Amino acid sequence: MKTNRSNIIVASLALASSLITLDALGQPLVWVAHGPSAYWTAVASSADGTKLVATCTNGLYTSTDSGATWTARDTSRYWAAVASSADGVKLVAGSLDEYGGYSDGYIYTSTDSGANWVRQSTVGDWVQIASSSDGNRLVAIDAQADFSNQLLTSVNAGVNWYVDVAWPAAPDFMSVAAAADALYMAAAIYGGHIYIRTDTTHSWYSHGPAQSWQGVACSADGAKFVGVPYGGQIYTSGDYGSTWTARDSSRNWNCVASSSTGTRLIAAVNGGQIYTSSDTGATWTPSENNRAWRSVASSSDGSKLVAAVYGGQIYTCAVPLPPQNDLWSGALPLANGATSSMSTTTATSTGDPVPTCGYNVSNTVWFTFTPATSRVVAVNTCGSDFDTVVQAFVNNSGTMTPIGGGCNDDSNVCPGTRQSCLAFAATAGITYYFMVGGYNGASGNLSITASEVPVAITQQPGGGTANAGDSFTFSVYATGAGLSYQWQLGGSSLSGATASTLTLTNLYPGNAGDYQVIVTNVYGAVTSAVATLAVQPALDLALDTTGLTWTTGGGSGGYGWFRQTDVSHDGVDSAECGAPLIGFPSSSAWMQTTVTGPETLTFYWRYYVPIRYPRITDYLGFYMDGVYQAGVGSPFVVWSYQTIYVGAGSHTLKWSYVLSGSYHGGGPGFVDQVALTAGATASLISNQPDPQTTVAGTDVIFSVQAGGTPPLRYQWRFYGTNLAGATDSSLTLTNVMPVQAGNYSVVVTEGP
Repeated sequence: MKTNRSNIIVASLALASSLITLDALGQPLVWVAHGPSAYWTAVASSADGTKLVATCTNGLYTSTDSGATWTARDTSRYWAAVASSADGVKLVAGSLDEYGGYSDGYIYTSTDSGANWVRQSTVGDWVQIASSSDGNRLVAIDAQADFSNQLLTSVNAGVNWYVDVAWPAAPDFMSVAAAADALYMAAAIYGGHIYIRTDTTHSWYSHGPAQSWQGVACSADGAKFVGVPYGGQIYTSGDYGSTWTARDSSRNWNCVASSSTGTRLIAAVNGGQIYTSSDTGATWTPSENNRAWRSVASSSDGSKLVAAVYGGQIYTCAVPLPPQNDLWSGALPLANGATSSMSTTTATSTGDPVPTCGYNVSNTVWFTFTPATSRVVAVNTCGSDFDTVVQAFVNNSGTMTPIGGGCNDDSNVCPGTRQSCLAFAATAGITYYFMVGGYNGASGNLSITASEVPVAITQQPGGGTANAGDSFTFSVYATGAGLSYQWQLGGSSLSGATASTLTLTNLYPGNAGDYQVIVTNVYGAVTSAVATLAVQPALDLALDTTGLTWTTGGGSGGYGWFRQTDVSHDGVDSAECGAPLIGFPSSSAWMQTTVTGPETLTFYWRYYVPIRYPRITDYLGFYMDGVYQAGVGSPFVVWSYQTIYVGAGSHTLKWSYVLSGSYHGGGPGFVDQVALTAGATASLISNQPDPQTTVAGTDVIFSVQAGGTPPLRYQWRFYGTNLAGATDSSLTLTNVMPVQAGNYSVVVTEGP
């Protein structure tokens, strides 16, 4: 045997352009042109799509970076056929012997990914070669001058070749394919049938319709075949070639390739476009421009495609593939308590059940979990960066059956509000399936954790802000057997708070704080997250005012005044103040607001002083601009109506618990129905001066009580004549004499 070892290394080439289209999944499909422009004849790929080999009419090239750069290995022969082992290490290439200066006609093999090539002894016009995954079993077409092509096979990586069978009709073989173990081989005849060999005894059987076959490919197990004819439809078979189904439209198909599963296919039209399928050929999606496509190849998973143009460049495409757990049959197992992370951006929802919660759930992936104990299984997607939906299933003889209540869209168990958590009572040894998808088409980086727990909280209690006097309810949702609850405020247990809900009525500021609940059963306990409640005084509601800004403070606990609904004048609500801390007058509860006069202020108020404690003299006081105006305190539980006249300009109105004397107590105090009527009020006399009878040499005091918008002006008169300097609300006459006896009166007017 004569051998010719060649080791030709030429500078790598990298020339690229691209065209973006969409694949059948709607994912971006980008074809990028690489390498030199040539009359490319064949291309082959390793299983991972990293190592490529291509032939042209005057060269042989290899790539180790998925086609980004190419290295010329020979430029002296007319190369027409090439094949690769799964690891891309063993290569076989064939040349033609009828093309002038480029004539050769030998098979060449390489065992180092194309760095070195060995010429084998068999001579022919090699137009196509197919290889087993290990590169040892080969099948090739030797083109004869009369088109009576013959098949040759090799079982030792191309060192020796044998005519496979004597074909009586001199068939015109155009394409060959081999399964991973090469126990299944296919040969397509132009103007004839596709022949399939199903053993190692060189027995070939005719299958499929007679067509002008140009290309054939098969899955790794030999169960699925695809054939493309010139001027006809694509044909596929899923039963080892027994029956064939026509697909797509009639076109001038030229070449075809298959993923290892036979699910993802690529075919090209001579002078047309490239077509891809992700459903075993049922549907096809065109991409790229019309070109003279000569050969196509695919990685094992179909994620990396390569296509060669006769009179152009080599094009590569990275196809976004669904993850391996895209279907329930490929569900990934979850370990107890461990978090699994992945991206769902390329996931589909093909064939998946519609979840019973969420909306327009898509990009679904599958997981399994098998608990070791019959307790509670809790699943959450905390840490995911998109809005998730989770549903739990059991597998009933290949049918996914939802678990009752086993679907969740949003749960506050996770930080944020868009992740999911579900829990259910599980049975030891049963495998549960979890379908996780995105709400309304969302996808992203998923984190999922499944755990066996004694108790699982699936919805944490939520806090919030409420008005004093209103009600607020905390709720927790938990799963487990024989659950009991204990609510806490600030870490201390609340008496009687032993249900899954805690309702607080007629709130006051002392109800504000951090709440949580401990959920317990015989297996253990779990403490919820803290839910914080804030209580607003809501004085505007309590006092029935609008447009006023109220502030409050002091009092026991610093709560000041606040709204409550137990005591009121209007039957709805009022403002209440608690007693101040004994010995700390500065802690007196107060509330105030600022108004602009002139206005008339009216309100109801009351303060209870226990009759059995007569020494208690505390009361409620009203102040305007820091000046005492009125007060209330009574042993009778009655409301008093108060009118205050507010002068022009800005004024601070303040109600305060007033500490008086040495003994303190009573209350609480209440204020209700505060009203302000804009405008000045004419002066009026509420209590007339009383007549006086006295003896000479004593003092006499006349006084008047008047109202109206301040300031008020007073002028006392004697028999209608103004008394000089008598301009107060009272008139004092000292050491009276008989001549001073007579009629006294006072004139009250408003204004400066």
